[in-house]
Amino acid sequence: MAIYLIQGFSFHKRLQGTERFTQVGGSVPTIAHEAVTRLMFSGVIFGERRSTTNLSGYLQDRFGNSRLMYVNMNWIRGTLNSIDFVKKYDHRSDVIHYEMTFNGYFLAGKYKGGAVGEGFINCYITNASGSLFFPPPLEV
Repeated sequence: MAIYLIQGFSFHKRLQGTERFTQVGGSVPTIAHEAVTRLMFSGVIFGERRSTTNLSGYLQDRFGNSRLMYVNMNWIRGTLNSIDFVKKYDHRSDVIHYEMTFNGYFLAGKYKGGAVGEGFINCYITNASGSLFFPPPLEV
């Protein structure tokens, strides 16, 4: 079985609160501030050792646990060149589509979903040994 760790950040542009200023004459202009929010996530991708398509996995972030489906990894000369997948939170019915390519340092790309809109994502994916997930033998 092939196992990969994934960790990174997603970025989403949002409107932050408003400020109201009173002017003479009764008009009250509203000023909205744009900000970029950052969300850290981590998880695991796994599948058959020789497969690079239709892998699956799990992610965790502050919004909860999610499943990764239809994970496709494109390798060029031993380097992960691109990845795309669909994410579905355990407690929601909508899905989010992700596409990333290697930029020379890490994987970078975009995500898009009907409920969440669009945003950007940066992450690292590393190969992991299956023994990482098991404790050492317990001494009796």
